Amino acid sequence: MCSSRKCAVWVSMSNSSRLPTTRTTTASRSRRSKETMQQALEPPFSAMSDPDAYEILRLWGADGAQHVNIKGGLWEDPASWGVVLADLARHAAQVLERDEGLKIPDSLRRIQDGFLAELNNPTTNITSHERH
Repeated sequence: MCSSRKCAVWVSMSNSSRLPTTRTTTASRSRRSKETMQQALEPPFSAMSDPDAYEILRLWGADGAQHVNIKGGLWEDPASWGVVLADLARHAAQVLERDEGLKIPDSLRRIQDGFLAELNNPTTNITSHERH
């Protein structure tokens, strides 16, 4: 297992049917490969202006599955990841309110339902590969 802060873990979810579909149209494979980095989200302004900022994780949807890079060695207590996931859920609920008009408490309940259902009955097989 990697103990360096420079280590990232790549995670792939092999059951492609579990990746929610997006509303964007599907471009040709060659066009997607050329435009992949153009689809990357910009870092938040505060991260760009802070010289000590670091990326914690990156999540992509590709080939019908989720692909994740996670920076390891950040926290000793796994509960810290729980805080990150809770914050991420609140951010997602804010986006759903902004884009879909859904109420934040309702979205948070549905996010929690989906999270617990997936933890209790995984529908995907996770594989990890260390990167340095």
